[in-house]
Amino acid sequence: MDAQVAYGFHHLRNEKPYLAQGPISNKLIYSGYSCTQGWFLTPCISDPNLRGLKNILRMHVKKVNCSEWEQVAVPKSVRAIVALNLHNYASGRNPWGNLSPEYLEKKGFVEAHADDGLLEIFGLKQGWHASFVMVELISAKHIAQVLQSLQSFVCSLSKQKCKSINRLV
Repeated sequence: MDAQVAYGFHHLRNEKPYLAQGPISNKLIYSGYSCTQGWFLTPCISDPNLRGLKNILRMHVKKVNCSEWEQVAVPKSVRAIVALNLHNYASGRNPWGNLSPEYLEKKGFVEAHADDGLLEIFGLKQGWHASFVMVELISAKHIAQVLQSLQSFVCSLSKQKCKSINRLV
């Protein structure tokens, strides 16, 4: 979903640059694309079997100062995963948030920087959660901060089993 939103925003910005001339207009446009392309119009809203990624996603990560792959549990409430190596996302937003030193230490994270070589992996629970994250009223669901991530997707479309898809991020 997010790739569709990002592409739609990028395409509009290239076609009609006069519409996207500042951070406020960019955020409004991006939010509009988010509402029409994703969260609020998916079958996940009405079909409980499609809610959450826990049943279809296995994520293995290499954390800082660790050479072994470690499986990370995806919270059952998470319906979208975002892996960023940038401080800003979706027209200048900071979904990782400004975390306190105590929280960082408790979770084993370090302060996020664009040049730290780390991916910040976070989850979004549903449309309203994503909306509040995007206006920076709350931060996203922090999942991991890693050097690399291997995600295996196992999907079932119309009751037909798909092969596992492995993707190194």
